[in-house]
Formats: sequence, structure tokens, C-alpha cells
Amino acid sequence: MNSSMNITNFPYCISLNKLEFPVLLGATASEQAQPQHVSLYIKIFFAQIPDGTNDDKGNYLCYDELAKIVLNYVNNQTFHLIEYLTMQIYNKIREHINQKTGIEIGSQTKIWLKLSKTPPVSYKIESTSFEYTDLYI
Repeated sequence: MNSSMNITNFPYCISLNKLEFPVLLGATASEQAQPQHVSLYIKIFFAQIPDGTNDDKGNYLCYDELAKIVLNYVNNQTFHLIEYLTMQIYNKIREHINQKTGIEIGSQTKIWLKLSKTPPVSYKIESTSFEYTDLYI
């Protein structure tokens, strides 16, 4: 972990908050039998101010494109673990950002994701979640 790297090095952030969608997700076949609704939170941090703040037609990230990448990826697929699904979504978003903007995720741009769900259990749990960020890499 690079201790000199932290969120204060990335003062600009674009967020996609609580994208909700159904996904076949669960450790067991019975859990995977019915789609579970999950919520996804995405934050993309920038060390430098994004182009779109200075040029209304400049380089930008489209929220709709990000959402569709996630939705297209999970469509008609089954996943066992929320951790695995989170990392696959991270990889898809990272690849899209690089292709769309030419921005390499690394020293100037970072991603934070949180994927949560309400597990289908007989007792009450508001939600379970897994978070991943490359802010400290």
C-alpha cells in the first residue's frame, strides 16, 4: 500500500449513485434461482480537474454508458459471490474509461465501487455489501 496516496490527492469525483438492477447471485443454486436486486455505487476520482468542467463539449464520462455497461454485463449471467461480481464490474468500468477517454486508471484516476444486496434469508439483514477501491494502489 502506498501510504502517500489517499483521497486528498483526488479532489474531483464523478458519482453514479445507487444503480439498482436484478442479478442472479448467490452461493447456492436455491439462492441463484430468483433474481436478487442489488445496488451499485460508483465513484471515479480524478487528480486533475476533468475536461468537462472547462469545455462543454470536452472529454467526458456518460452516466448512461456506464450504467449500460454494467447492465449488459450482468444480463443473463449467474454469479456466486458478490465479491467476484464487484471486481468484474470494476474491470468493465476501468476498460470503458480507458477506451472512451484514453484515461489510464492509475496515478491520475481512481475508482471506488460498492455493491450491496439484501440477502434472501429467514432473518433480518438490511443489506450485505462488498467495496473495492484502487485509491491506495
